[in-house]
Amino acid sequence: MIGSSDKSRAATYTQLAAMERAGLPLMKALAHVSKQGGAAAALLQPLERELQGGKSLPEALANVQGFSPLEVAVLGAGNKAGSLPECFQQLAQTFERRAALKLKIAGALAYPTLLLHLAILLPNLFIIVKDGVLAYFAAIAVPFGVLYGVVGGCFFLSKFLRASNPVLLDRILLSIPLIRGVQRKISLSYGIGAFSVLYRNGVSIIESLETAGQVTPNSVVAGVFDRMAEVLRTQGSDLGAALALEAHNLPDWAVELLSTGATSGQLDSMLGNVTTRLDEEVQTDVSRLVVALGGAVFAFAAMVVAYKVISFYADYVGQINKAIGGR
Repeated sequence: MIGSSDKSRAATYTQLAAMERAGLPLMKALAHVSKQGGAAAALLQPLERELQGGKSLPEALANVQGFSPLEVAVLGAGNKAGSLPECFQQLAQTFERRAALKLKIAGALAYPTLLLHLAILLPNLFIIVKDGVLAYFAAIAVPFGVLYGVVGGCFFLSKFLRASNPVLLDRILLSIPLIRGVQRKISLSYGIGAFSVLYRNGVSIIESLETAGQVTPNSVVAGVFDRMAEVLRTQGSDLGAALALEAHNLPDWAVELLSTGATSGQLDSMLGNVTTRLDEEVQTDVSRLVVALGGAVFAFAAMVVAYKVISFYADYVGQINKAIGGR
């Protein structure tokens, strides 16, 4: 199910936050949640074993597979500051937000997908009356074969490129007119959201930017955070100067908000505002894309239906004329 892994991770962190707030030691909280089995057990049991072996939480997190750089950094900072309950809750909110965004995108794309299938199924219905059910299935088999062949080909090509040349794949995704805006904003939302959570928990700006780059889905967009971190580290600039250098890769309003936040000491709240607005813009852009795709598919279906109807009646009239002429 789309977004299920993020929802599962959010539920795990919500339970850990509640137990930590109730005063349960971390080991007991981990044991209680992992007893539920499933994804929580797969994630937390290895962590339990590392902690039982005498390792600190940051060391254990670094040794256990399954935790993202964001989780490792946030929980390490929370352990150091004594604010693990708050960190667990913030991670839960982060994963809930990601799951909700994925579900909204998938739900919005369901409509044009349905229209595309109907565009194949409905125009050929007259074949059932004319030639029978078997002829109907034979007629729709070819377009469905082409459709799923193209989708499957794109899927496996993306898998291959993701493993062999992810930068090339990410550049391709950012060059496709219909999706490049959504792709860029989703990646920026992930990165700035990670930056926000880390900075809120006392992680330095440079380290926050570096980790944000690691968790950003698109490697090309991740370069924005990597370059800003490098500028801050090597040139000693402030965040406003680093943002100015990457202004062509960021929305103007985001640069203005973050620069104002860095100058006024309100960077924490500004990061949250930027993340929220990016999510809203993604949903708006997806809605517009759905309208455009739906209209295109509907127009295509209408043309196919018109062609099929005209062809059917032209053939029907031709047979009548032939029968009359043969008398």
